[in-house]
Amino acid sequence: MDLPVRSPKLALSAAEWQLASQDAFILTKHRIIADVYEIFGCLADVYRQQAASLTVQHPQAFLGQPKISKGEQYEQMPWVMLDYPRCFDKHGNFAIRSFFWWGHHFSIRLQLSGEYASRFRPILPQLQQQGWLCGSTSNPWNYELPNAEWNEHTDCTDTAANVFYIAAKKIPVSQWVQAFQFYAEAYQQLVAALQKC
Repeated sequence: MDLPVRSPKLALSAAEWQLASQDAFILTKHRIIADVYEIFGCLADVYRQQAASLTVQHPQAFLGQPKISKGEQYEQMPWVMLDYPRCFDKHGNFAIRSFFWWGHHFSIRLQLSGEYASRFRPILPQLQQQGWLCGSTSNPWNYELPNAEWNEHTDCTDTAANVFYIAAKKIPVSQWVQAFQFYAEAYQQLVAALQKC
């Protein structure tokens, strides 16, 4: 019995051939991702120090250590993220996520849902006044900023399990040199605001 055979793509464009025949691009990509890992590793230490008082106030949310993850396919682009705190439990979500999205931006976001949203949602208007993009969404995994899926009304009182409150900031990848300072300052703003709750 003959099985149907799908014909593979045999031809590449000149630009594709150039990339496929050289290793420099891929090696450079690996070095860039390693550099982001190094930035996030240093930030993990900074975040732990900055959040020391919050770990006393909210020990359940800060039980875990900072976690760095990476992938290749967020909207077909590589990414690296650092989560601390990273509390996703039966009470809801309480996370601060630092995110590098290849070709797009460095971003940081506070993500709240459930009981954590009830407690911390009042800080969103203050963060908005400090230049943060704030709102609620049913899709917390959309990292586009600004985000068309967001409801920008931060005074909403919905605490359903599928409603997430987000406060986010970003800088373009072209501001690589400022990335560490951007994250450290933004995290400190979040900590200062969260301490008031």
